[in-house]
Amino acid sequence: RTELGVGSSELLVGGVGRRVAEKGIREFAGAARVLRDKATFAWVGPLDTAKADSLDHDLDGVKFTGQRLDMPSVYSAFDVFVLPSYREGFSRSAMEAAACGRPMVLTDIRGNRELGRDGHEALFVPPRDAAGLARAIERLLFDSALRDRLGALANERARRAFDQRVVAQRSFEAYVAVGKRKAFAWADDLSIPGP
Repeated sequence: RTELGVGSSELLVGGVGRRVAEKGIREFAGAARVLRDKATFAWVGPLDTAKADSLDHDLDGVKFTGQRLDMPSVYSAFDVFVLPSYREGFSRSAMEAAACGRPMVLTDIRGNRELGRDGHEALFVPPRDAAGLARAIERLLFDSALRDRLGALANERARRAFDQRVVAQRSFEAYVAVGKRKAFAWADDLSIPGP
């Protein structure tokens, strides 16, 4: 926050991802222009000049920090996390933001929806809708209780559903079950460890 010049009484809205159009950065910048008097907007992530939709130029209203390696600190600095992607497999950045207890505004797409329910763990908006994105962000900027509630629920879901130890345990159990069903000898020799 200090590096971006954001004071303790000011609000910081941030996104994380490669600097490509499909991450919804233009819509993020559109929301930033509408809400510039209410918050600072920052985007964290590397350039991706190999992509045709690379955004290698600055966009009005957004501070671009480039790639960072101190991501828990970055997420914790955000008052609101935003990921306005057009498509996602499963968003690592949104999952990490949830694990850090950040209130989130996400596009209503496959991959993002796996992180929770609209109005419960996040607010969802249609992709490519800068006005809708701005309205959802503004709602969180003016409602600290909603920010706190969404952040806490997102954190609880991330710990319950996305803890890597739990995911590894489930994967191991699935491999053993398939191995036993196919009568592979190695499957009988394995015991399933606890998380």
